[in-house]
Amino acid sequence: MIEAANPELAGPTVTTSGDHLPVLEGVHIATTVNGFVMTSAISQTYRNDSDDEIEVTYTFPLSTDAVLTDLKITINGKTLNAQVLPKKTAERDYEAAIESGDTPVMVQAGRPGLYNASIGNLLPGERLVIDIHTAQPLQEIDGTYRLRIPTVIAPNYGNAQRDGGLEPHQVPVTDLTAAHPFTLEVRLIGALSQGQLDSPTHSITESDADDQRVIRLTDPAYLDRDFILRIRPQQSARASALVAPHDKYTMGMVSFTPQFADSAHRSLALKVLVDCSGSMSGERIEQAKAALTELLMHLDADDRLSLTVFGSDARHLIPTLTPCTDTMIRRTRQVINQINADLGGTEMHEALETTYAIEGNTQACTPCDVLLITDGDIWNIDAVVASAITSNHRLFALGVGSAPGESLLTNLASQTGGLCDLLTQHEDMTAAVIRLFKRMRRGQALSVDIDWHSKPAWQSQLPRLTAPGETIHVFAALKQAPAALPIVQWQAGTTQYTEAIDSVTTCDAVVPLSAASRIKETTNAKKREALALEFQLISDTTNLLLVYERAEDKKANGEPVLKKIRQMLPKGWGGTSYQEISASMSISQNYPRVHHSMRVSSSERINYLSSGGMEDFEVPAFLRKSDDIAPSPNETEDDLFTPTIKGEVPYKLLTTLIGAILSGQTLDPNLIGNNKPLMAVWLACQDDAETPDQAFAVFILAFEMLLHPNLAATSGKSIPTSQLNKVRKYGDVKSEAAVVARYQDLKAAFPAVTLHGW
Repeated sequence: MIEAANPELAGPTVTTSGDHLPVLEGVHIATTVNGFVMTSAISQTYRNDSDDEIEVTYTFPLSTDAVLTDLKITINGKTLNAQVLPKKTAERDYEAAIESGDTPVMVQAGRPGLYNASIGNLLPGERLVIDIHTAQPLQEIDGTYRLRIPTVIAPNYGNAQRDGGLEPHQVPVTDLTAAHPFTLEVRLIGALSQGQLDSPTHSITESDADDQRVIRLTDPAYLDRDFILRIRPQQSARASALVAPHDKYTMGMVSFTPQFADSAHRSLALKVLVDCSGSMSGERIEQAKAALTELLMHLDADDRLSLTVFGSDARHLIPTLTPCTDTMIRRTRQVINQINADLGGTEMHEALETTYAIEGNTQACTPCDVLLITDGDIWNIDAVVASAITSNHRLFALGVGSAPGESLLTNLASQTGGLCDLLTQHEDMTAAVIRLFKRMRRGQALSVDIDWHSKPAWQSQLPRLTAPGETIHVFAALKQAPAALPIVQWQAGTTQYTEAIDSVTTCDAVVPLSAASRIKETTNAKKREALALEFQLISDTTNLLLVYERAEDKKANGEPVLKKIRQMLPKGWGGTSYQEISASMSISQNYPRVHHSMRVSSSERINYLSSGGMEDFEVPAFLRKSDDIAPSPNETEDDLFTPTIKGEVPYKLLTTLIGAILSGQTLDPNLIGNNKPLMAVWLACQDDAETPDQAFAVFILAFEMLLHPNLAATSGKSIPTSQLNKVRKYGDVKSEAAVVARYQDLKAAFPAVTLHGW
């Protein structure tokens, strides 16, 4: 029943199967913003239009700050509420309900910000609505509130099960033919309703209702990019205190936005690491280059800078921390102009390790900072964060794209004392870089003392770094309700400040927000589970479950067909056009299947494919590295800039060949790094085929046979006919003999290829 991505693959899973009915009718999000708290009701509507009883699984994103507070469903006129149970208990009861013919619904957490909903035994013609309620705190940064609502999961580099810890049914699959409608309503209450509004991601309309400001989407929208709303209130928000009772405790939340001066000039030892993998192609890499260009304008002569780009491996363009002289800045600007997203996969862990090792920090009093510019789309988060914590570097992350990897980037920043900024395609890069420099140069660890007039049984930890104009939230579990207004005092440097709090307001959302903060800080798994059960919150040890019990004559047979809801391709991902990719795009299923994921301009195809855009395809070690490749004509050695020329650009041999094929170029051995065996196989494919499409399909199929353990011949046996039948899915490839012959050619040319473990 589980439809899983191949665990041996490292590239993102992208498909164009188009063989599934649109089970997810659409998603509606109703959000209310009042002060520093945002609450949302997310309604997911599912309908079974097939003739089968089905089991639905849908992996969806939430903000990493969002706390899932409640779950209910509506089916056949009945509304049911979910209960939080220990994970193993919930999974056992879910399976038992399926076998008994009832309809269970279970929601479980994957990695931070990733959730999976499973619906068992949805009968033909039935509609089911899942209502998910969330709460999250908001930050004011430099006078602006930025609401971000994730809607889509981008294809991630790596293995979701091995590297990301997901279960097979949780692994998201991107489908270019998927189209999931999305509607939205945002209600602003209080002072924020009087602010200036704009959305860099969607066209919006405004109206007033009952002293509230209501925001809706103007045009039809889809789950293909995050929604962002920026609010600039008429004046900065005052400090606030919120409370709510829970059993024997009163949960409290104090929010304030410190403003402080720092006259000392703090020089920087800044190591910049830029993601140049294929998923960064197009507008994302242009965003990154714009950020780098802006960054140069804010560096001083006593700052020192290194610059590294990475994909499947890392290249140090400025290999040591180098003083930012006028000459160095001018030459760096030239190097930035030559950066492209052509370095293959996203091996971020190794790239960060090599960046930490860069030398040149001769001033012991100056901490080293790393600025990471990336879309963050990787599964191997735990290892990356663990090495960052021990690196003795502060990590500042600038996430770019329509669905940046928030979980990784916010975790990296918070765990190392840095900060994270996530920007979509149309946001101002200048303002973002200024914010980053403000955090690097002026950020401090503040000392905060809150007198609740009631001794806290627990109080949340403070952020390791705070910059002027950025909101701080402090949560607490109080033994009794505050008898007076809380007194907030904080210190920056040698100066002490007192925040004025006018009133204490009751807000139910404070209970789950405080409990979630406490769970996050608790390292003991049993204690986390006990807290999650007490406060009825989903966690890494608990799931949400409810069961719709059917009458005996309405029970299912207990053997549903699995339907996995596919993700839409995020706008602008992998070099596709931000403007052109939309849910309304139509792809004929009569074309060869491998071409369905490549309907982009010829100049973008190479980078798109190199990031894993081809279905069921991964490039092995012999194509990722070659010690005999000469440097490209654009690479020059310099005392400041020493590009890595040992090793070919990752994936370049294959992606250059594919790009040339698709764009109709005349092939020359130099195009593929003088790899004569590979060239010979391609020329043989041309001889076999009547059309370029046929040649391309034969070539890719032969590679799949070589690279995939499930498809490759072993121990001298012939390739199974059941696997060779796959060629028929490629449209006009009718002869299996050509594929077999080219497979044998590849196997002979590259006998050392390992079939497992890349």
